[in-house]
Amino acid sequence: GRLEHRSELFNGLRLGLAAEFADRLPLRNSTSYAIASTGDRKYTTNIPWMAEYPELNALADEPWFLERYEVPRNQSFTLEADLRIRIRQKYIDRPEGKYIIGSKYPELGITYKKAIKILDADAEYDLISTTISDDLRLGLLGKLHYLIGAGRFLEFNEDMYFMDLHHFNGNKTWFTNFKLDQFRNLDYYKESSLGNYLEMHAEHHFGGFLLNKIPYIRKLKLTEFAGMHYLYTDGIEHYTEVSLGIEKLNFIRLEVYTSFVENKMGTVGIVFGIKRSIGGQR
Repeated sequence: GRLEHRSELFNGLRLGLAAEFADRLPLRNSTSYAIASTGDRKYTTNIPWMAEYPELNALADEPWFLERYEVPRNQSFTLEADLRIRIRQKYIDRPEGKYIIGSKYPELGITYKKAIKILDADAEYDLISTTISDDLRLGLLGKLHYLIGAGRFLEFNEDMYFMDLHHFNGNKTWFTNFKLDQFRNLDYYKESSLGNYLEMHAEHHFGGFLLNKIPYIRKLKLTEFAGMHYLYTDGIEHYTEVSLGIEKLNFIRLEVYTSFVENKMGTVGIVFGIKRSIGGQR
């Protein structure tokens, strides 16, 4: 259950407040239906970090194993305050609503989240985080989008559960929706942080500045872009991804990427997808 309220205190300053109570239960991989009988089925566990140790899945049915390694059922009650600041924000005020045009200054976000042991809740922690983001138009050179985020748990607390860690937007598939804060080659949970973290994302769209100079290719009306993603936590230092790609009509995109961990190059991969939903919402 979650109760949330957001409002603009005045132009360029938005405040969000939220309270949430969650009853968190482990979900086990199983089924009671099969089209064809295959004998005794063995299902892998649904413990996030178990993907690194596939050989342990053979023990998934053992009661002692689940009691020891499965995230136990727990409750959480959190309060959250989120402040968004945009200096000298320009807008158009119309009868049907307010339309934000933007500002030459970046947007600053500050969030404080606190888990409290009330209403039989088990979790307890304090997390403060901040973000800076902006879209910069560079004339004939195109547009630059960037997002910088940092956070810190104020102190280590034994009353934190796996879902309370800060999880980064990873991907291990061929397909993506190309959100700016999404890593291309990062494991979903392996680098989740319970301490300090810093992530930076940048994407530059050349708007056809290079491809339009190539005969025949420019008839396809493709645009090129380059991206960079960086992560630092207490557990991993200097994880970097770089990527190059093309897109059509700011909609369909193909991207090639690779990653570097402490100057060691990772695998080279390809992702394909639709940049935004058909409804046009970001």
